[in-house]
Amino acid sequence: MNPGRIASLGDPIGKPGQKLGWRCLDNTGGEANGVGTVALRRKLSVTPLRDDRATTSAVLATLTKAKYAHFATHGFFAD
Repeated sequence: MNPGRIASLGDPIGKPGQKLGWRCLDNTGGEANGVGTVALRRKLSVTPLRDDRATTSAVLATLTKAKYAHFATHGFFAD
């Protein structure tokens, strides 16, 4: 895809079977710290799951006990 061009429906994001790589998002640590600070000020429990601790099983287990959740992540939808 050319820079500055908006993708349209049907545009392939990659070749079939290709694994997509994602670079680290800038300031996700700062974002998580800010959200955690606000939550603690409001007397909410905070369970940060970062880096290697953010496994699928750890996130799913923690979500069952959570009232709120904040995710700083890449995302896309492919049908």
